[in-house]
Amino acid sequence: GDVDNAVLCSMLYCMAHFFSVPDLIGLQKYMVNFFQQMAKHKRIGVLHSVMAYFGAVTSLIGNKKSCKIDFKIEMKTNEELYHIAEQTQSAYLKHNVLANQMYTHCYFREYLIVADLGEDYRRMHTGTNNGTKR
Repeated sequence: GDVDNAVLCSMLYCMAHFFSVPDLIGLQKYMVNFFQQMAKHKRIGVLHSVMAYFGAVTSLIGNKKSCKIDFKIEMKTNEELYHIAEQTQSAYLKHNVLANQMYTHCYFREYLIVADLGEDYRRMHTGTNNGTKR
């Protein structure tokens, strides 16, 4: 009940903050605290989804050491999160991983990578392999 609502609100705060407020270091610190709360309350699915946003925030900041993560929480790479999404058949987690990777690569003008990720995203939603991949 209350814990689930609090976790959902915090997750949505992280997602909205990412796209609307330029203070990425502040968001990164908030996310680290949020990770601890999610781990404490065993909300692993939400934890993994927010890790995808955390990876994008960290990439945009350009400094992994700026967050001071408590390593009691096992951080996952985008590749690990994508693998978890495939194993658990979590379209939501896969969406978060792909969307954040596309956003980050687009920001850094790596458009060929964005196109490849877009193809993965399209296949995820259509279940087909139509079109050509470069």
